[in-house]
Amino acid sequence: MLKVNNLTFAYTKEYNTLQNISFELPDKTTMFIYGKQESGRSSLLRILLGIEDSFKGEVLYDNMPVKKDLFFADIAVGFIPERMACIENKSVYYNLEYVLKFRKVNKSIREVKVNNAIREYGLEVYKDTRLRDLGKLERIKVALARLSLRDLQYILVDDIFKDLADTDLKYMVDEIKKLIKSNDAAAIIVSDNLDILKYFKFNQKFKLEYGSLENMEN
Repeated sequence: MLKVNNLTFAYTKEYNTLQNISFELPDKTTMFIYGKQESGRSSLLRILLGIEDSFKGEVLYDNMPVKKDLFFADIAVGFIPERMACIENKSVYYNLEYVLKFRKVNKSIREVKVNNAIREYGLEVYKDTRLRDLGKLERIKVALARLSLRDLQYILVDDIFKDLADTDLKYMVDEIKKLIKSNDAAAIIVSDNLDILKYFKFNQKFKLEYGSLENMEN
């Protein structure tokens, strides 16, 4: 379970980007957070990922405090960002293999897993293409393929749904659902598009506005 207790975060002393955020995400449940730009959603995700640590309050994954090295050892958290951060001047294959190489997976096993992921996400034609030369849809596919190489307990999804054609949006939704189901993972999906609500069965729905989190059921 992910627990967030009285989380407050500020870039400046004059203004709290996040203020008194509290919620619980039980295992195998999904949460939707509706938030526009400047709502504090990026700051919240950075904190949940252990990237930003100058906050007040408590963030616990299975009763362990979030920290920068947590995800390399104890808790398997996958992230699909709005703007994927990869090694831009390296190929799709290299970026996928790096995930397993970093975790010291045997080379022959790496090759099988990476090639399977490339086929699964229809990336064969882009196998040797550098990340910086890919379009948005293909970059998201690479992000999904990277996550498919790991066993995950939690999946965090930023607002990746913008500017996608309806068929591409449906594809992304289906693939995210597959990842959640195959891992029995808990998930948080953040978007400024309320139409996303009709594609998933969310256990919890919140609105993040001006740094405050409100239950959308109220």
